[in-house]
Amino acid sequence: MQTIEHGTEAQPQPRHEVGDRDWLWLLLAALLVILLTMAAPPAQGVKIADITRVKGQEENRIFGWGLVTGLAGTGDGKSMATVRPYAMRLKRLGNELQSAADVKKLKNVALVDLEAVIGPNGAREGDKLDVYVSASYSAGSLKGGRLVAAYLVAKLPGKAMITGVLAEASGAVVIEGDSPETGGVIRGGAKMLVDVTAPYLKDGAFTLVLSDAQAGFAMASAVAKVVNEYLPPGSQPIAEALDTKNVRVRVPGSEAASVVRFIGEIRSLPVLLPSQEAVVVINERTGDITITGDVEIGPVVITHGAMTISTVTPKPMPSEQMPIVTESEWLVIDPQRKGGTKLADLSAALNELKVPVKDKIAIIVNLHKTGKLYAKLKYE
Repeated sequence: MQTIEHGTEAQPQPRHEVGDRDWLWLLLAALLVILLTMAAPPAQGVKIADITRVKGQEENRIFGWGLVTGLAGTGDGKSMATVRPYAMRLKRLGNELQSAADVKKLKNVALVDLEAVIGPNGAREGDKLDVYVSASYSAGSLKGGRLVAAYLVAKLPGKAMITGVLAEASGAVVIEGDSPETGGVIRGGAKMLVDVTAPYLKDGAFTLVLSDAQAGFAMASAVAKVVNEYLPPGSQPIAEALDTKNVRVRVPGSEAASVVRFIGEIRSLPVLLPSQEAVVVINERTGDITITGDVEIGPVVITHGAMTISTVTPKPMPSEQMPIVTESEWLVIDPQRKGGTKLADLSAALNELKVPVKDKIAIIVNLHKTGKLYAKLKYE
C-alpha cells in the first residue's frame, strides 16, 4: 500500500494492478526500443578503400616524341634533330628530298617530347588520353601549333610485360593559363591502340597498400584483423600484415569465380583508425605548421626574445595590486599542473600573443631539440 501526502493528511492509495491493456503498452514500448536500437547506426570507421589501394592499380606513363607544325616563326628548325625527322616524314609521304639540308630553315616546326598518363584502372583500345607536350630544343613558343601523328610507347608491368607502341597522338596544342608557351596539352589527343589492364592478382592473392599518411604497424594490423573477421566463424585467416604498408589477402577458393566482387566487398569494410603517431610538419617556405591533435609537450618554460611562456606556472589571481592585463609576455598553458599539455594549446597561446610564424617554428624546433616535444618533427 502506497501513501501520497496531501497537505498534512496522508491518504491511502490502492496498489495498481497491471492489466491486459498495460501489458500491451509495455510490449509496444519494448518493441519500439528494439526497433530504435536496430535503426541506430553502428559505430563506423573509414572504409578500407579510403586508406588503401590495390597493388597493381597505379598510374603508368607512356612517352614519345614528335613534331609540332604551324608555328608563327617560333620553331627550332635550325637544329638537325628537328630537320632530320621532318625530312624523313616528307619522304614517307612521297616527297623525297635530296638531303635534310633542303629544309634546314624550318621556322614553323619544333621537336617536342610527349607524355600521357594511363590511370590506375588501366585503359582500353580506343580510349582517349590527354597528351602533355613540351619543346625539346630551342623553340620559342608552341602557341598555335599542331602535333602531327606520333606514337607513344612504354614498358608496363603485367603478365607478359606490355611493350611497343601503345597509343597514337596528334592534335592542336593548347597553352593553359599562364604556363610557359614552350609547353602545352592536347586534350584527348592520344588514342589507345591496345588494352592495358591493371594486374592486381598474384598467386591467388592481392595486396592492399596503405597510403603513406595511414601506414603503420597498428593500422596494417587493424586492416588484416577486419578482413579476417569478415569471414564466417571457424574460417582460416586470409589476411596478413606484411609490413607497415602492405596487407596481403588470399582469395578463398569459394570466391575464385567472383574475385572482383570479393575485392570490392573487402575494400568496403569499415575499419576503426588506431591512434596515429604524433607528428608536427613544418613548411618553412610557406610558414605552414601542421599539428596532429595528440601532440603533447613536456613541462617547460620557453623564453624567446622578450617573451616568456610557461607550461606549468599557475595563473596569478587578480588583485588591486596585481591586476590581469591584456598585454602580457607570458601565458599559462597548464594551470592545473596535470601534464599532457597539447602543442595545440601552445600554438593557441602563441597566436594570442601574436607571435610571428618564424618565431613559432623556432620555438617548436627548440622544443624538439630539448626532448620536450613528444612527436616526430618533419619538414616539407
